[in-house]
Amino acid sequence: KVPAHDYVKEIFAKYGGFIPSGLCIQYFNKYLKVIMKEIGLNDIITYSYTKGGKLVTATREKWELISSHTARRSAATNMYLTGRMKTFEIIKLTGHRSEQNFFRYIRLTGDDTARNISGDMFFRK
Repeated sequence: KVPAHDYVKEIFAKYGGFIPSGLCIQYFNKYLKVIMKEIGLNDIITYSYTKGGKLVTATREKWELISSHTARRSAATNMYLTGRMKTFEIIKLTGHRSEQNFFRYIRLTGDDTARNISGDMFFRK
């Protein structure tokens, strides 16, 4: 079982213990992009992917790349970076089958790793 966050508990209380019916995921993602564009989330992001065996580089504004899945990945990454939860606990929440897949999923950067370990007692006087 996964414990409910306080925000989720507030929503349950507001709707009498039920999850409100709402948008299908496609419309949710569509409206999310509209909101992100309106708030000015327009940093330019350059990324690479493989298409037909060839490496393709694309450039988009950040709002175009946001989806509901972004929240899932961000939550997993942030849970890991805070250091308050053990890796195996986060893996149980995300449903990954291996630690290797989990670390590939959260995509830690070199800066993330440096920030994470810089707070360790080993690096202090």
